[in-house]
Amino acid sequence: MKIKIKYITVGGLIFGMSCAAHYNLDQAQVNLRNSFAGGNYTNTVSLVENLEKTNVYQPKDQLLLYLEKGTAYHFAGEYKKSFNDFDLAERNIESNYTKSIARGIKSFVVNDNMLVYDGEDYEDVYINAFKALNFIHMGDIDGALVEARRMSYKIENLNVRHNGLTSALEKANTTKGINFKSGKAEIQSSSLSHFLSSVLFSKTYKFDDARIEFERMKSTFAQQQLISSKPLGKQDSLDKLIYPDTYNTLVMAFAGKSPEKQQKDNRIYLKEIDTYIKLSLPVLRMYPSNVYQVRARSSKGVSSNLMLIEQMDHVAKEMYKIKEPIIYARTYVRVAAKIIAGKAAEKKAKDEKNETLSGIFNVITKVGLEISEKADLRGWQSMPGEAYGFVMQLPEGEQTITVEYLSQQGNVLFTEEHPITIQAQNPLHIIETIYWN
Repeated sequence: MKIKIKYITVGGLIFGMSCAAHYNLDQAQVNLRNSFAGGNYTNTVSLVENLEKTNVYQPKDQLLLYLEKGTAYHFAGEYKKSFNDFDLAERNIESNYTKSIARGIKSFVVNDNMLVYDGEDYEDVYINAFKALNFIHMGDIDGALVEARRMSYKIENLNVRHNGLTSALEKANTTKGINFKSGKAEIQSSSLSHFLSSVLFSKTYKFDDARIEFERMKSTFAQQQLISSKPLGKQDSLDKLIYPDTYNTLVMAFAGKSPEKQQKDNRIYLKEIDTYIKLSLPVLRMYPSNVYQVRARSSKGVSSNLMLIEQMDHVAKEMYKIKEPIIYARTYVRVAAKIIAGKAAEKKAKDEKNETLSGIFNVITKVGLEISEKADLRGWQSMPGEAYGFVMQLPEGEQTITVEYLSQQGNVLFTEEHPITIQAQNPLHIIETIYWN
């Protein structure tokens, strides 16, 4: 049978969509989560560096590499390296955003996994949280303050960020009945951002700014409580934050895991063309932490309960709502384009009375759809799920700080000890710990 070039072109298009070579990050992401859960962050650094050396991360996935390296270095105590990778991650997101409209239109044709990973909005926000903490560890309070304030700025401008993309997608879309509109999130700010800013302004004796951030933090607690599953900001001496001479140490504790993207397949039967449309969509799976309280105590007799500042996983889920409708609509348009291409080729073959070729294209279309549709499950695997924190006034000299993570029943789930030397000339010391349960 002599097959015409035009049929090869259409068939190649459909199978090209379904069989285009791309590697799978799934196993690497599982390995990262398992390594991070083990608590040996030096080992996690080695794992990420090995993944980099073996080119598991392709150029389109560089953002993921920066995020994982930044987190691994941070909790391994290599704060300068961590800052550098998180800074690269943020620059990568900013650079990708200027090209995201063109890539969004391109995703009408190819699988999202084939495109450069732009990052999620919540990933962009929490990059600055860890950049701020890195600065504090390195003794740069002014630098930390800039990063902390960028967190809230980014959240406040989420809708503006997505307007250009939805407008361009709407103009490029030729599928009737599909509108590209961003979703709505019931969150406008970050309590973690305001907490850090309040402390940092206070320790630089900018009292008016510290009080403004303090009040914003309290209002954000009330706002975020609507989407959170645990009490936020529960601390009797909360106003201590704006009195810099009452503390010299910031204690931060992270608990739980970040949400994980999982694939959800929906199949819709279209009677008009006797075809099931497969829509493979990324949904966020939550991993609720068993931690309900964190307390810190010094070997010199000082103790304090930390407060839950932000459920980062819940904030992430809420922020994801803005982008979710865009992903769903774009997936539908892409699948429809594949069906149209396949059905057009099938009809052309029938018109030319080539039933064999018509049947081939019918099979190619259905099989191609099943194979090619894979949700984009890429994401920041080592991001924590919850942020706890408060301040303490510790006596000068060497001591050990014991941080305990407790269950709702008061049982100790995890304990970590941190040696620290308090020096009078240092305005703000920091202790940071994580229980990635």
